[in-house]
Amino acid sequence: LIKVSEDDPCPKSHLQEQECRIIHPDGKIIYAFIRMQCQQDEHGRTIRVQGTIQDITQRKILEIQLSKAKDTFQTILDTVGIGIGMASFGGDLIKLNPEGLQILGYSSLEDAQQAGIRSFFQNETDQRILRNSLEENASIKSSELMLKRKDGTGFWGSINARSKTELDGSQFAIFTLTDVTHQKDVETRLLQADKMASLGEMAAGIAHEINTPLAIILGKMNRIERLLTADKHSHILEDATIIKDTVMRISKIIKGLHTFARSGEVDPFLTTRISDIVNHTLDLCQERFRASNIRLEISDIPDICMICRETQIVQILINLLNNSFYAVQDLSEKWIKLEVAVLGTSEVHFCVSDSGVGISPEIAEKIMLPFFTTKPVGKGTGLGLSISRGIAADHGGTLLLDRESKRTRFVLKLPIQPQSASREFVA
Repeated sequence: LIKVSEDDPCPKSHLQEQECRIIHPDGKIIYAFIRMQCQQDEHGRTIRVQGTIQDITQRKILEIQLSKAKDTFQTILDTVGIGIGMASFGGDLIKLNPEGLQILGYSSLEDAQQAGIRSFFQNETDQRILRNSLEENASIKSSELMLKRKDGTGFWGSINARSKTELDGSQFAIFTLTDVTHQKDVETRLLQADKMASLGEMAAGIAHEINTPLAIILGKMNRIERLLTADKHSHILEDATIIKDTVMRISKIIKGLHTFARSGEVDPFLTTRISDIVNHTLDLCQERFRASNIRLEISDIPDICMICRETQIVQILINLLNNSFYAVQDLSEKWIKLEVAVLGTSEVHFCVSDSGVGISPEIAEKIMLPFFTTKPVGKGTGLGLSISRGIAADHGGTLLLDRESKRTRFVLKLPIQPQSASREFVA
């Protein structure tokens, strides 16, 4: 394999190492690692060559396969339609593929590295929350939050991440990034469409709820006119108090309508009394139940607060109550229950059940899917439960059908203080 002539340059006692590719006479290819040492005499002539040869074919095959896998992986990183990157727990960006650079508006990895991970977040606290979540749970799944491009424009991003630990104990995160701004816009429009549909369903009851106190006001004003004409002032103060209370009632209903009708997904998470959530829900729908002779039973409401977006929680409860309304309106036994229970200091359950016969397993499998509805055409969008489940998830909770209940029963489970909540808490 190796031929060394006397004229070959070979320093005295010089050790040489080399990997080479060897082709056997039968065409078989192997790889070898050769180590040899040359010895010369006093005249500089090579007098002896000795060494070893080692078959390293398996190792070289693995190295070639790893190199090809690395090239394939790099090609995937460069062409995949989502951002993929690596970052240290200290906030240093290690790697970011071209799609990730494009999403964030950077021209090169060096440009993004110079800006740093913290500059990608609209709110620096979000970055700390994600890091803490990785340290505690080792992963983040579909966390949606407002991010920032290089030029300062904001967008909705969805982040998945998993932490990895090196042998030396240092940690880094592998993450994916997707721009979901368009998806969030669509969700916002669907949310508003479902709200408007709910308001349409409640319109008759709300109109009656407002017309009744207006009739009281009109009647009392006529009575006051008569009393003033007859110079009988003794009952005027009493009637004036009734008018004031009635106007406050109308104002409360209109305020509830205004709050419910507007978009609420960008509202801060605020400290809210659970009793206020229930009362604001009832202000918008209880007259409808009364007019249809449906008995609405409300459990004792715990006198505690939770952190949430109140408008969104009211929407979930109205969706559930509206669904129950349709389920029982033609039954001989018509009742709906809204129960609230607090589990320890961490979780609150809102349960809505009705006198319906329950939901079949076939429908139960599909009932949370978007656009699925059991209502007649024109009576529902099929979005209520799907949107409600998404709102519950945004609060760190769940909305589920209680399949063990003989009656139809939905349970909304929410943390009293969700980890994903905005930092804009108000006591």
